[in-house]
Amino acid sequence: MSARPRRRGAKTPPWWGEGRATWVFEATAWADAAARAAGWGPVASLDLFRDEGWSWVARAETQSGRLYFKALADYARHEPSLVAELARRFPDCVPAPIAIDPERGFMLVADHGSTMREALREASDADRLSASVEWLPRYAEMQIETSREPARWLALRVPDRRLSRMAALVEALLKDDAAILLGAEAGLGEDEREAMRSLLPELSARAGELAAAAPNDAIEHGDLHDANVLVGCHERPGPWIFDWADAALSHPFFTMVVTARAAIEDVASGPGRRRLERLRDAYLEPWTALAPASELREAFALAWWLGYPARALCWAEALRTATPAAHTGWGHRVPTWLRLWRAREESWLG
Repeated sequence: MSARPRRRGAKTPPWWGEGRATWVFEATAWADAAARAAGWGPVASLDLFRDEGWSWVARAETQSGRLYFKALADYARHEPSLVAELARRFPDCVPAPIAIDPERGFMLVADHGSTMREALREASDADRLSASVEWLPRYAEMQIETSREPARWLALRVPDRRLSRMAALVEALLKDDAAILLGAEAGLGEDEREAMRSLLPELSARAGELAAAAPNDAIEHGDLHDANVLVGCHERPGPWIFDWADAALSHPFFTMVVTARAAIEDVASGPGRRRLERLRDAYLEPWTALAPASELREAFALAWWLGYPARALCWAEALRTATPAAHTGWGHRVPTWLRLWRAREESWLG
């Protein structure tokens, strides 16, 4: 695909470019001081584990065990503070950071085991689905708690993608030629953009209808799938939910667009729909304390359609200050999610 055009004034992450060596030195010094202060011992080096273009993750071996250091680009600087607060409130679900630096977007966390995707690589589809059914209700319980304090999350600079702002945010996204790769390979064409603009009144109406239903806006993980759930280890048994960089204050049910599509490849088929319904019902069960199951299922179907542009908004923000390589490799995700929204794949939910 063609490289995504850079937006005027976009700031690339500090670990990219000529200042990389200096930045890595400073990050290592910070991790070393934090590990020592927490009793883990010295950190000799940070060994790169993953560079997504919008976050930089490294392993650090210490005398007391393995640590992971994470640095966030500007769009996700809320993650360290958010994770620290979630871990304080839900210590059995979210790994507590050893140290954070919100201004620099630094976070140091102990090893909490392998991902569920890795652990179940050889498992059957049924077993993988059963595993998701087990941890999803606890995540829903967390969301219910977070829905009671929206101001608290906004104070932590969590992105505000509440339903009341959805139509305006999507309208602005469609005006952003760079974000939607207008006219580029894999990007939107002008005719597609106009067709999506015609959906904005319906989007606004549906968002209003969904806002009137029982669940309020809450912390929505943004990218919740089996590669962002840790099975845990002997010292810290799981499951643990991590990687909250894409989190926002938004409608909680948007979560399931990513979760379901990651767990069920054939969501539009008969068997796939039955698997989705099982996943949906497991997720919705804790919410029945707030509304009848039938109403929740109706809200779920509404949220499914709105969840596609919500995911496009997330990708657009992540890529805004990412490295050039990330733009080239992932820029197509914004038009892809918008096309899924236009295709109305929610129709088979009933």
